[in-house]
Amino acid sequence: MELNDLDFLQNELYINKEFPLWWNFNYPKDERRFIPNFKTFQESLINVGKIDGFEFNVSPAEYVPVTILPLEVGGKNFNFFVTIRPYTPKEVWEVNDFKGALEDLALEIHSEKKWPLKDMFLPHLRGFAKEMKNNTLFYYDYHFSENLEFGKLVRKVLDEKGLSLIGGVSFIASPGGVYFGDKIEKVLEDSKSFVHAKYSRRGLLKFSEQKLPDSFKQVQYNDFKISNENLFSYFPLVVDEVEGSIPFALCNNAFGKKGAFCLGVCIGENQFTEIKDKEIARKYSLKLSEIFGFEINPVIFNIAKGSHKYEILRP
Repeated sequence: MELNDLDFLQNELYINKEFPLWWNFNYPKDERRFIPNFKTFQESLINVGKIDGFEFNVSPAEYVPVTILPLEVGGKNFNFFVTIRPYTPKEVWEVNDFKGALEDLALEIHSEKKWPLKDMFLPHLRGFAKEMKNNTLFYYDYHFSENLEFGKLVRKVLDEKGLSLIGGVSFIASPGGVYFGDKIEKVLEDSKSFVHAKYSRRGLLKFSEQKLPDSFKQVQYNDFKISNENLFSYFPLVVDEVEGSIPFALCNNAFGKKGAFCLGVCIGENQFTEIKDKEIARKYSLKLSEIFGFEINPVIFNIAKGSHKYEILRP
């Protein structure tokens, strides 16, 4: 899947390659299914109208369909992450003012000459797809605000290929012009709020923010390893205890010891909150060890007399 030239994307300021985003496919509250073939994804949509050459296509599925769209843009090959919110009664009632059936939707578009739903109900580019790993799609958000020309090229290629149904590039896309990119800062902030609300409330985590020294280098998960260089990274796992996805914070060479450690939950560059529950720490560190292929030891922090003390657990 990884056709994207990450160094090119980084150098052109389209992405920050050390901060991939993610969609888990075993997310309990929001079923997502990966469709390997874009044509299959396209054929699963239902057309409900057309205005000024822009097609309105919706998904009748009971799950969130996800696919990859390979495109050559400016002489380089890219894999784009494409998805669409399904047009189901539950989804429509939760977030839209218009709440009619599919037949009513087609009539509304024809009579009002406008799209009555939020643009997430149209197929849209979400970002640059990176890879599938551990039932998770990793991808990068756009930084198109600084690179308008590239965005225009993407739109041109989509139109030339007869894919006007695809939106999501904010300044040239669907009628509302909505930006569908995700910002890692917001994702980590949301994760922090989520953790604070659910994780710490259940006594599983100490919600005190910690930061490693500047000598630690932030790297994406594929570059995290046991080495002489001080590294910090994160990897998201669905956590059964809180029914959500959490980016676990990883580092090496900490506490005067060589090895790999799970510190808690990543909330920013070199920043994390601490895990309190030993069994939770062991459970997900073991899972991380299986994914990375080397031992990742959980770390438990205890505050005693104003100073932080730690305990490195063994699986």
